[in-house]
Amino acid sequence: PLVSVLHANAFDVLRAFDDEGRRFDTVVVDPPGLAKRKEGLQVAKRAYHELNVRALRLLRPDGLLVTCSCSGKVTRQIFEDIVRAAATDAKRQGQILERRGAGIDHPPLAALPETEYLKAWFLRVL
Repeated sequence: PLVSVLHANAFDVLRAFDDEGRRFDTVVVDPPGLAKRKEGLQVAKRAYHELNVRALRLLRPDGLLVTCSCSGKVTRQIFEDIVRAAATDAKRQGQILERRGAGIDHPPLAALPETEYLKAWFLRVL
């Protein structure tokens, strides 16, 4: 099939696919919010990093990674740092095609950075 959907633990599946040598044209990483509280930020950062490293390793050249975060405690800068570090650790070069956030109908509050919690990056992996 052109598209298949699998409902499973992403950490386990990405690891198994990599071990099996499977490769894809597109991988989407869109986990639930991993940092609900400030105390969970370090754990969430490690989880986002691992997900992105594994996803990047699964992509064919010119593949597309769509990676997302809906954690308010993970700022845009933190998310960018995670994705860049994941690419380095996966030994993959990527081009940032687009950065997205919430739609115009969901504007963040200027005085509350956590309301800018929706983040999505589209990367072409070389």
